[in-house]
Amino acid sequence: MYHLGMRGKWILLSAAVILIAIAGGALTGLWNSPVSTKDAPAAPAPSGIPATPESLELSLTGPIRAQKTVPVNVELEGKIESFAVEVGQEVFEGQMLARIGNPGLENAQQLAIEAVASLQDRVNGIESSIIAGRLESSRARADASRAKLEYDRTQRIAERQQMLQKEGATPRLTFEKAQNEFGLAKVEFSSLDERARQSEERITRLLADLDRAKKMLREKSDDLEQAKTEMGASEVLAPVDGLVVTRRKQVGEQVALDDPAILDIAVDLGLLEVALEPKPEELARIKAGQQALVSVAEMAVEGMPGEVAAIKGNIVIVHFSSADPAVKPTMTGSVRIKIE
Repeated sequence: MYHLGMRGKWILLSAAVILIAIAGGALTGLWNSPVSTKDAPAAPAPSGIPATPESLELSLTGPIRAQKTVPVNVELEGKIESFAVEVGQEVFEGQMLARIGNPGLENAQQLAIEAVASLQDRVNGIESSIIAGRLESSRARADASRAKLEYDRTQRIAERQQMLQKEGATPRLTFEKAQNEFGLAKVEFSSLDERARQSEERITRLLADLDRAKKMLREKSDDLEQAKTEMGASEVLAPVDGLVVTRRKQVGEQVALDDPAILDIAVDLGLLEVALEPKPEELARIKAGQQALVSVAEMAVEGMPGEVAAIKGNIVIVHFSSADPAVKPTMTGSVRIKIE
């Protein structure tokens, strides 16, 4: 009984050791086995950015531009003397943007100014002469009128004395005196009348000269106004309010009327676009209408929704809108395009 009992205990102890070893092996296998992630939740995407696998999204950068721009052309051939604005500067309609120099027009304007000044002096001189001539003519005519009265009086006396002398009814000395006085009055009247007539003729000539001078002055004044208008074209003015985004010429360069615009002004600055130049393999995966998200590299702002508007050659144009006036053309846009 004792030997049998001891043997049974050893058998039970051995069986327990074997069971413990089996259980330990099972636990070790379970720890080392990979954990399945099939049902694990995906990490949330950053705020404002669609949760899209990397293989279905392209990230590109490019310059931000305005969707609408107004070209600024020159209206005068010549050399650019100066620019009054720089790229990135806001301008208002009518503001001077640049100045064009044209020596030929400048010389023509100077000649017109001198011609107008000379003719104006001539007109002023003639008008002064007319005023003085009219005063002189008035005095001469007044003197001639008084002389005419004296002439008429002495003529009547001389004629009466002549009649009396024929009848022997007047002394010879009285007759001769009347004749002498009449002769002197006649000479004086003729002289004063001639002087008054000459003064009046001079006034007539001066008035004709004045008409001609005024006509020439009007013509030269028109020439001067035309020269000023042409010179006014030397000032290149802003046609609209907006932001200068392009300058194609430098100070000192020649410009012609058929040249491209020397400046571009962006308008409607809430409507913007980004010009992207993807790699060929990237370009092949981009299509018009694809959704995009636009951020501004220079600013910490949330992404703005956009859309691929057009593909021009190897350039992709993404349109977007911005209500933030701080977002302007010439900045850099970071674009994420959702592709299929």
